[in-house]
Amino acid sequence: MPKVKLPGSNQSPSDIETMDMVLNEEGTAFVEAWKPIEEIRKVAIRRFNEAVDWFVAHDIATSIDPDEALGFLRGEISINDVQSLTGDTMEEMANDALVGLRKIKVAGKVSAFKEDIIAELLISDDPLGVIDRVLLDKYLSDLGIQSLCESCYTGSMPEIPQFHELQDIFANLPPDKALAAVRQASNVFNLEKATSEEPTTQLLGDSLVLFRHDLLNYLGIAHEETSLGKISHVVHGGYYTMDRTGTFDAPLKVSPTPIPSGSTSETFAQICDARAVEIWDRNKPIKVFWSGGIDSTTALVALLRNVPVGEIDRLSVYYSQGSIDEYPWFFNQYIDGKVNNVLIQDHAHENNGYYKAKSIFSTTICCCAAEQSNDAVIVTGETMDQVFGSVAFANKPDLITGNLETYLADFSNIREEIDTLNAACPITVNSIPIMLWWWNFALKWDEVKYRMFMSTIVDKTPDFMHFTDTDTFQLWSISNPDKKIKDTPESYKFTAKDYIFDYTSDADYRDTMRKGGSLGVRYGSALAIDNLGNIIRAGNTSINHDLLAQRYGTSLDRFKQ
Repeated sequence: MPKVKLPGSNQSPSDIETMDMVLNEEGTAFVEAWKPIEEIRKVAIRRFNEAVDWFVAHDIATSIDPDEALGFLRGEISINDVQSLTGDTMEEMANDALVGLRKIKVAGKVSAFKEDIIAELLISDDPLGVIDRVLLDKYLSDLGIQSLCESCYTGSMPEIPQFHELQDIFANLPPDKALAAVRQASNVFNLEKATSEEPTTQLLGDSLVLFRHDLLNYLGIAHEETSLGKISHVVHGGYYTMDRTGTFDAPLKVSPTPIPSGSTSETFAQICDARAVEIWDRNKPIKVFWSGGIDSTTALVALLRNVPVGEIDRLSVYYSQGSIDEYPWFFNQYIDGKVNNVLIQDHAHENNGYYKAKSIFSTTICCCAAEQSNDAVIVTGETMDQVFGSVAFANKPDLITGNLETYLADFSNIREEIDTLNAACPITVNSIPIMLWWWNFALKWDEVKYRMFMSTIVDKTPDFMHFTDTDTFQLWSISNPDKKIKDTPESYKFTAKDYIFDYTSDADYRDTMRKGGSLGVRYGSALAIDNLGNIIRAGNTSINHDLLAQRYGTSLDRFKQ
């Protein structure tokens, strides 16, 4: 009688190193079975080491000298003295340095966890668990490393931010993650240079008008992102949200700018002219910080339209090369050779060093404005976005004409809070542009009003006049929901552009100019501003808690609820 071949007798196990083919209990077929656990452990450890070694060699290997990379990023080593970085430009070499530093950091994580994983493998009695544990993707996920591709080191908002990303970091990350990135950047770029602080002589107020989220950390107040913070994040709020409606509780004592009640029948042009006359009537030198954008151009046009006879010399225009690039025709027609003007030199590389002059904690324009405020009225275009709407829809046609309920479907988890905030609006919230205007108007007014001061190096808020920071402009904004935008991005602030056109007759600017961020306000070195105008800061960054304690002791506790 011929022999019968049992099923599976001619097969190999799916993993020949960890399994055998054995006869089942019934003796009817061969099936897979695990080898002894000791053998499986040896295989797993070998595979794990091979996978890690391959990952280190192919994905995180770098030839940079970390000390040289840090020195270059901090502007301490010139481009002429760099040996281990590659690239044809300053920025390319800086990117190589940052990528290399990230890889070194990942390598450190791998090294730190490697022995722990092996220790786990040596004691596990679960064959499947042992094999699963050595899968490199799972291991990397445990380390917080989601991908082996190059983009995980160079993509948007990486673990160590690049310098140019820091300006917009709070528009792209929730507050806690943004602050962590700023702290990481502070270490990389050596932004905190102070080693000690003298006790302050400031007489502090009893409430705050603006503060960074990390003030809560310093005061020992536990916090996480709130519904209000999520709403504010939509309109690119960076500091702790100052709710002007009083709808939501604040973790500290705050005094937001009140929203005026009532309405106005005055036109935008009438309000602009009256504001200009008010500024001229202060009988001080007037220094306009002009970006070339709609906001500051509106302010400057108003002042030019209403200049008193024989007093044009009291007006000076401060601008950068970027301002000229933004609106060259206006510069040539109304500024160059026509009024006093001062070119503010943009940050530039010094001594062939990478961003040696730059800091996320102060900006040339803001510092210059503060310095010039001693003997003059400083005029800016700040708060005009809050009057007209929001950057959140300024360049997005789908939001301008989209359905409100469809848009709000993405916010179902905080819909109750949104409805509460919208109910506080003095006009009916029945479209996306009106809602985003309201969020910007109600939640971001004080951030925009005070953020320039957070980016200066003075201890008291200077004498600034943001052109639209008045009750009358706010009432116009509330009374004229149809005067802010039509149905295209180019129509955003059309009323302000019409006002400019009435003076310049420049139809191209009126019809095509879009909203653009020009000021370049970054996250400021100050920790907070109180209601007496004191700018609360310590060191270069206000990040070091020891420096804050040296300067303020326990006096900041007064702001606790």
